[in-house]
Amino acid sequence: MPYVVGIDLHGTLLDDEWEIKPHLHSELIESMRAVTDSCRIFVCSGNDLSFIHRYVPADVRSGLSGYVLETGCVLSDGITESAIVPDAQVRSIKELEKHLEETRFPEVKYFGRRLCTISLFTRTEIGGSDPADLHPRVESKVRELGFQDEVLVTHSNVAVDILPIGFTKFSGIRHVAVGLKTIGIADSLNDIHLLTDADLSFMPENGSQRLIDTLESVDRRVRPLSEWQGDSGPIVWRSRFPSTQGVIEILRFLKLYLR
Repeated sequence: MPYVVGIDLHGTLLDDEWEIKPHLHSELIESMRAVTDSCRIFVCSGNDLSFIHRYVPADVRSGLSGYVLETGCVLSDGITESAIVPDAQVRSIKELEKHLEETRFPEVKYFGRRLCTISLFTRTEIGGSDPADLHPRVESKVRELGFQDEVLVTHSNVAVDILPIGFTKFSGIRHVAVGLKTIGIADSLNDIHLLTDADLSFMPENGSQRLIDTLESVDRRVRPLSEWQGDSGPIVWRSRFPSTQGVIEILRFLKLYLR
Protein backbone atom coordinates (compact mmCIF):
# COMPACT_ATOMS: atom_id res chain seq x y z
CA MET A 1 0.00 0.00 0.00
CA PRO A 2 1.81 3.14 -1.17
CA TYR A 3 -0.31 5.79 0.64
CA VAL A 4 -1.83 6.57 4.01
CA VAL A 5 -4.80 8.95 3.73
CA GLY A 6 -5.79 11.26 6.58
CA ILE A 7 -9.34 12.65 6.31
CA ASP A 8 -10.45 15.43 8.66
CA LEU A 9 -13.81 14.89 10.36
CA HIS A 10 -15.76 18.14 10.91
CA GLY A 11 -16.50 20.00 7.69
CA THR A 12 -14.79 17.32 5.62
CA LEU A 13 -16.08 13.79 6.18
CA LEU A 14 -19.05 15.24 8.08
CA ASP A 15 -21.00 18.28 6.86
CA ASP A 16 -21.82 21.37 8.91
CA GLU A 17 -24.72 19.50 10.53
CA TRP A 18 -22.25 16.82 11.68
CA GLU A 19 -23.73 14.27 9.28
CA ILE A 20 -23.00 12.09 6.30
CA LYS A 21 -26.24 12.72 4.44
CA PRO A 22 -28.20 9.52 3.60
CA HIS A 23 -28.13 10.17 -0.15
CA LEU A 24 -24.28 10.24 -0.05
CA HIS A 25 -23.81 7.27 2.26
CA SER A 26 -23.48 4.49 -0.29
CA GLU A 27 -21.37 6.65 -2.62
CA LEU A 28 -18.91 7.36 0.18
CA ILE A 29 -18.57 3.69 1.10
CA GLU A 30 -18.10 2.75 -2.55
CA SER A 31 -15.42 5.42 -3.06
CA MET A 32 -13.56 4.24 0.06
CA ARG A 33 -13.65 0.61 -1.06
CA ALA A 34 -12.36 1.62 -4.48
CA VAL A 35 -9.00 2.73 -3.05
CA THR A 36 -8.44 -0.03 -0.47
CA ASP A 37 -5.80 -1.72 -2.65
CA SER A 38 -3.67 1.43 -2.71
CA CYS A 39 -4.57 3.31 0.49
CA ARG A 40 -5.04 2.94 4.22
CA ILE A 41 -7.63 5.48 5.34
CA PHE A 42 -7.57 7.16 8.76
CA VAL A 43 -10.00 9.72 10.12
CA CYS A 44 -8.09 12.62 11.68
CA SER A 45 -10.01 14.54 14.31
CA GLY A 46 -9.65 16.76 17.34
CA ASN A 47 -12.31 14.59 18.96
CA ASP A 48 -12.21 11.34 20.93
CA LEU A 49 -13.29 7.80 20.01
CA SER A 50 -16.75 8.07 21.59
CA PHE A 51 -17.47 11.02 19.29
CA ILE A 52 -16.41 8.94 16.26
CA HIS A 53 -18.75 6.12 17.26
CA ARG A 54 -21.60 8.57 17.72
CA TYR A 55 -21.33 10.45 14.44
CA VAL A 56 -19.63 8.12 11.92
CA PRO A 57 -21.90 5.23 10.85
CA ALA A 58 -20.64 1.70 11.53
CA ASP A 59 -20.47 0.71 7.86
CA VAL A 60 -18.29 3.75 7.12
CA ARG A 61 -16.07 2.93 10.10
CA SER A 62 -15.63 -0.61 8.75
CA GLY A 63 -13.76 0.83 5.76
CA LEU A 64 -11.25 2.71 7.90
CA SER A 65 -7.83 1.50 9.03
CA GLY A 66 -7.93 3.56 12.23
CA TYR A 67 -8.10 7.00 13.77
CA VAL A 68 -5.77 9.87 14.60
CA LEU A 69 -7.58 11.59 17.47
CA GLU A 70 -7.13 14.72 19.57
CA THR A 71 -5.27 16.43 16.72
CA GLY A 72 -2.51 13.83 16.56
CA CYS A 73 -2.09 13.15 20.28
CA VAL A 74 -4.06 9.89 20.45
CA LEU A 75 -4.16 6.88 18.11
CA SER A 76 -6.97 4.34 17.94
CA ASP A 77 -7.87 1.11 16.19
CA GLY A 78 -11.55 1.82 16.76
CA ILE A 79 -11.66 -0.09 20.04
CA THR A 80 -9.03 1.42 22.31
CA GLU A 81 -7.30 4.81 22.52
CA SER A 82 -3.55 5.17 22.98
CA ALA A 83 -2.06 8.51 24.04
CA ILE A 84 1.36 9.30 22.58
CA VAL A 85 1.98 12.51 24.55
CA PRO A 86 4.52 12.44 27.44
CA ASP A 87 2.96 12.49 30.92
CA ALA A 88 4.54 15.82 31.86
CA GLN A 89 2.86 17.55 28.92
CA VAL A 90 -0.47 15.94 29.78
CA ARG A 91 -0.26 17.25 33.36
CA SER A 92 0.40 20.76 32.07
CA ILE A 93 -2.55 20.58 29.66
CA LYS A 94 -4.87 19.45 32.46
CA GLU A 95 -3.75 22.34 34.67
CA LEU A 96 -4.43 24.80 31.85
CA GLU A 97 -7.85 23.23 31.19
CA LYS A 98 -8.87 23.81 34.80
CA HIS A 99 -7.96 27.50 34.52
CA LEU A 100 -9.91 27.89 31.27
CA GLU A 101 -12.99 26.19 32.69
CA GLU A 102 -12.90 28.70 35.55
CA THR A 103 -12.75 31.58 33.04
CA ARG A 104 -16.26 30.71 31.76
CA PHE A 105 -16.16 32.12 28.22
CA PRO A 106 -19.86 32.75 27.40
CA GLU A 107 -19.56 31.33 23.85
CA VAL A 108 -18.33 27.93 25.07
CA LYS A 109 -21.12 25.37 25.09
CA TYR A 110 -18.99 22.62 26.58
CA PHE A 111 -15.45 21.28 26.97
CA GLY A 112 -14.96 18.05 25.03
CA ARG A 113 -13.72 14.89 26.78
CA ARG A 114 -9.98 14.77 26.07
CA LEU A 115 -6.97 12.72 27.22
CA CYS A 116 -4.19 15.07 26.10
CA THR A 117 -5.72 18.24 24.62
CA ILE A 118 -8.42 20.85 25.27
CA SER A 119 -11.45 21.56 23.07
CA LEU A 120 -13.76 24.48 23.80
CA PHE A 121 -16.86 23.85 21.69
CA THR A 122 -18.73 26.96 20.54
CA ARG A 123 -20.94 25.02 18.12
CA THR A 124 -23.05 21.89 18.23
CA GLU A 125 -24.97 20.21 15.42
CA ILE A 126 -27.79 22.71 15.99
CA GLY A 127 -25.62 25.82 15.75
CA GLY A 128 -23.56 28.28 17.76
CA SER A 129 -20.89 30.92 17.26
CA ASP A 130 -17.78 30.79 15.09
CA PRO A 131 -14.79 29.53 17.16
CA ALA A 132 -12.54 31.76 15.07
CA ASP A 133 -14.06 34.72 16.90
CA LEU A 134 -13.22 33.25 20.31
CA HIS A 135 -9.74 32.06 19.30
CA PRO A 136 -7.85 35.37 19.94
CA ARG A 137 -9.30 35.70 23.45
CA VAL A 138 -8.40 32.14 24.37
CA GLU A 139 -4.90 32.70 22.98
CA SER A 140 -4.60 35.86 25.08
CA LYS A 141 -5.75 34.01 28.20
CA VAL A 142 -3.21 31.25 27.59
CA ARG A 143 -0.46 33.91 27.43
CA GLU A 144 -1.77 35.56 30.59
CA LEU A 145 -1.58 32.19 32.38
CA GLY A 146 2.00 31.61 31.16
CA PHE A 147 1.40 28.54 29.00
CA GLN A 148 2.16 30.11 25.61
CA ASP A 149 5.44 28.22 25.12
CA GLU A 150 3.89 24.86 25.95
CA VAL A 151 0.81 24.74 23.73
CA LEU A 152 -0.61 25.65 20.33
CA VAL A 153 -4.00 27.37 20.26
CA THR A 154 -5.89 26.77 17.03
CA HIS A 155 -9.48 26.14 15.95
CA SER A 156 -11.70 24.01 13.74
CA ASN A 157 -15.12 25.12 12.51
CA VAL A 158 -16.72 23.93 15.77
CA ALA A 159 -14.19 24.43 18.59
CA VAL A 160 -11.08 26.21 19.80
CA ASP A 161 -8.47 23.48 20.22
CA ILE A 162 -5.39 23.60 22.44
CA LEU A 163 -2.72 20.96 22.03
CA PRO A 164 0.81 20.34 23.29
CA ILE A 165 3.59 21.75 21.13
CA GLY A 166 4.95 19.24 18.63
CA PHE A 167 1.69 17.41 17.89
CA THR A 168 -0.51 17.89 14.81
CA LYS A 169 -2.88 15.80 12.73
CA PHE A 170 0.01 15.27 10.33
CA SER A 171 2.40 14.11 13.06
CA GLY A 172 -0.22 11.49 13.95
CA ILE A 173 -0.55 10.37 10.34
CA ARG A 174 3.24 10.23 10.00
CA HIS A 175 3.33 8.05 13.12
CA VAL A 176 1.00 5.44 11.58
CA ALA A 177 2.43 5.76 8.06
CA VAL A 178 5.89 4.50 9.12
CA GLY A 179 7.56 5.62 5.91
CA LEU A 180 4.64 5.31 3.49
CA LYS A 181 3.59 8.32 1.42
CA THR A 182 0.81 10.47 2.87
CA ILE A 183 -2.33 12.21 1.60
CA GLY A 184 -4.21 14.89 3.54
CA ILE A 185 -7.86 15.88 3.01
CA ALA A 186 -9.08 18.73 5.23
CA ASP A 187 -10.95 22.04 5.44
CA SER A 188 -9.98 24.07 8.56
CA LEU A 189 -7.08 26.03 10.02
CA ASN A 190 -6.34 23.36 12.65
CA ASP A 191 -5.68 20.98 9.73
CA ILE A 192 -2.96 23.08 8.15
CA HIS A 193 -0.07 20.68 8.80
CA LEU A 194 -2.11 17.85 7.30
CA LEU A 195 -2.13 19.88 4.07
CA THR A 196 1.30 21.53 4.10
CA ASP A 197 3.30 18.42 5.08
CA ALA A 198 1.54 15.57 3.27
CA ASP A 199 2.87 14.27 -0.05
CA LEU A 200 -0.50 15.06 -1.68
CA SER A 201 -3.03 17.56 -0.32
CA PHE A 202 -6.72 18.12 -1.01
CA MET A 203 -9.62 20.13 0.40
CA PRO A 204 -13.38 20.10 -0.14
CA GLU A 205 -14.99 23.16 -1.73
CA ASN A 206 -15.92 24.55 1.70
CA GLY A 207 -12.30 24.92 2.82
CA SER A 208 -12.21 27.99 5.07
CA GLN A 209 -10.92 31.28 3.73
CA ARG A 210 -8.63 31.59 6.78
CA LEU A 211 -7.06 28.25 5.86
CA ILE A 212 -6.67 29.26 2.21
CA ASP A 213 -5.10 32.60 3.13
CA THR A 214 -2.70 30.90 5.54
CA LEU A 215 -1.74 28.25 2.99
CA GLU A 216 -1.02 30.86 0.35
CA SER A 217 1.01 32.92 2.85
CA VAL A 218 3.40 29.96 3.09
CA ASP A 219 3.46 29.49 -0.71
CA ARG A 220 1.04 26.57 -0.75
CA ARG A 221 -1.22 27.42 -3.68
CA VAL A 222 -4.88 26.30 -3.77
CA ARG A 223 -6.09 25.19 -7.19
CA PRO A 224 -9.22 23.44 -8.54
CA LEU A 225 -8.90 19.66 -8.75
CA SER A 226 -10.22 19.93 -12.30
CA GLU A 227 -6.90 21.62 -13.24
CA TRP A 228 -4.77 18.66 -12.07
CA GLN A 229 -1.60 18.39 -14.15
CA GLY A 230 0.45 16.08 -11.97
CA ASP A 231 1.51 16.05 -8.34
CA SER A 232 4.55 18.30 -8.57
CA GLY A 233 4.67 21.62 -6.76
CA PRO A 234 3.27 22.92 -3.46
CA ILE A 235 -0.42 22.77 -4.40
CA VAL A 236 -3.57 21.95 -2.43
CA TRP A 237 -6.16 20.60 -4.85
CA ARG A 238 -9.73 21.77 -4.18
CA SER A 239 -12.83 19.74 -4.97
CA ARG A 240 -15.87 21.20 -6.72
CA PHE A 241 -18.07 19.94 -3.88
CA PRO A 242 -18.30 20.59 -0.12
CA SER A 243 -17.72 18.20 2.78
CA THR A 244 -18.73 14.55 2.21
CA GLN A 245 -19.41 15.01 -1.48
CA GLY A 246 -16.01 16.62 -1.88
CA VAL A 247 -14.35 13.64 -0.15
CA ILE A 248 -16.15 11.31 -2.55
CA GLU A 249 -14.84 13.26 -5.56
CA ILE A 250 -11.29 13.25 -4.15
CA LEU A 251 -11.34 9.50 -3.43
CA ARG A 252 -12.66 8.80 -6.92
CA PHE A 253 -9.86 10.93 -8.31
CA LEU A 254 -7.33 9.00 -6.22
CA LYS A 255 -8.64 5.71 -7.61
CA LEU A 256 -7.68 6.93 -11.10
CA TYR A 257 -4.43 8.61 -10.05
CA LEU A 258 -3.12 5.72 -7.96
CA ARG A 259 -3.96 2.84 -10.28
